[in-house]
Amino acid sequence: MCDSFFSLVKIDLVKKIQQNKNYFIDYFLSEATDIFFLLGIIFVEYNTNHNNDRIVSDKYFIFRIFMWFILTGVIGKIISEVEREIRMDYLKNILHHKYSFADIFLSRVISTCIEIIFVVLIPVLLVLFAAGMHFTLFSFQTLLYFILILVITVFLSYLFLLVVLHVKRIMAAHGLFSNYLLFFSGLVFLDSKNKIGLFRRLNFFLFNNINLLYLSIFYIFIIILIFGIVFLQKRISLKIHML
Repeated sequence: MCDSFFSLVKIDLVKKIQQNKNYFIDYFLSEATDIFFLLGIIFVEYNTNHNNDRIVSDKYFIFRIFMWFILTGVIGKIISEVEREIRMDYLKNILHHKYSFADIFLSRVISTCIEIIFVVLIPVLLVLFAAGMHFTLFSFQTLLYFILILVITVFLSYLFLLVVLHVKRIMAAHGLFSNYLLFFSGLVFLDSKNKIGLFRRLNFFLFNNINLLYLSIFYIFIIILIFGIVFLQKRISLKIHML
């Protein structure tokens, strides 16, 4: 089971490489735009707050913006791909594949996450290291947070997929969701004190000491998300077979 799933991830990565080679200039410029965007946000935050060392005390700021980019970037790329397949009437062909649609879609989520990390985030990291910035990426808290963001990404990817199967195009909604997460949710900027800052609660898993309560809340949250993913997979499978 695992071998077949990882082979799907490998196949999707190879397909991405071949497609990007055919449109290398466009792909390069698109990813370079993302790199400049992330660097711009980070340097603006640093230059605004370097006098009081706030970005030093908020040692997880860069990590959180990376998690935001993984979350929104993965969803954006795979939903755009699904929308294109719907327009080309290609999605029906997946029904005749030997793998289930849920496995194929999940492999796309994982392969796209790998693509984003290697193509965008690692180059950004190299620039930040060269600039002499100090921040925290590797700790037990960040490992748990990354796992949590990855599961949330899978859950929201299936949720967006279910919506796109009904309405065909939702990239505008994804853009709105992405901007909300960045500026107003409290996921990236901790100053968000508005009543719609729903995601600032996730920072509990970064800034609290590790104890039994911490781990219990984490596992309960993960279990709820997994049940949600299974439910969405079943709904999507039914919708796909109705196409």
